[in-house]
Amino acid sequence: MKSQMHYLEHQNQDHHLQLLKNLVLPFEISLQRIETGVRRHFIERCSAFLINKDEHSATLLSAWHCIDGELSLQKSPTVSILGQTVSVRIARSGGNMANDWLVMTAPADAFADITPIQISSQPAATGESFIGIGWGGTSTGGQSEQRSLICPGSSVEKIITLNCGLKKGDSGGLVARRLPGGELEAIGIISSGDSSSISLAFALAHLPRDSHQYYPSGAAAPR
Repeated sequence: MKSQMHYLEHQNQDHHLQLLKNLVLPFEISLQRIETGVRRHFIERCSAFLINKDEHSATLLSAWHCIDGELSLQKSPTVSILGQTVSVRIARSGGNMANDWLVMTAPADAFADITPIQISSQPAATGESFIGIGWGGTSTGGQSEQRSLICPGSSVEKIITLNCGLKKGDSGGLVARRLPGGELEAIGIISSGDSSSISLAFALAHLPRDSHQYYPSGAAAPR
């Protein structure tokens, strides 16, 4: 009986992680920055995740630093979902690394088969372990791929310090808490780190309460 229970628990956890493969999405941004006096063009590849939707609009979160620069007028930021490229609109951002959050909206029809992840009503706690999920992995063919890491939290404030090696493409991805039933709830947005053993995330408990104006009607903003 014990081995059967363990098998069912493992199946349940795998099911929730599989759902997240379509919830944490590749996020691509075309922008320009001036470096050493020269204007340069960049394609930033980050991650984003769905938190709310209604019949008209979907709301996603990512990291501000992914759009740090002059956005291209010719190419809108996009997310990739189920093989489809979807343009997103930048609604609001924190504007600096201390407030490394970004709210975006997109047409809801592209997300018809995707269930948003709920933002936790309970803040992160020191010593708690989380799951970091983003598109910072690389396949054998050199393409970006999604990955997930167990990330213990060693310091929990506005910025959560995680003991795990999240990488560049994971930026804007999801830091989640696993509930006793196996479900996941959103705790933070992957921000930065050393790509080896220390990563930082913006705590969603500190997302401004007035950001609710960008959420679909009838959906609750995080408190």
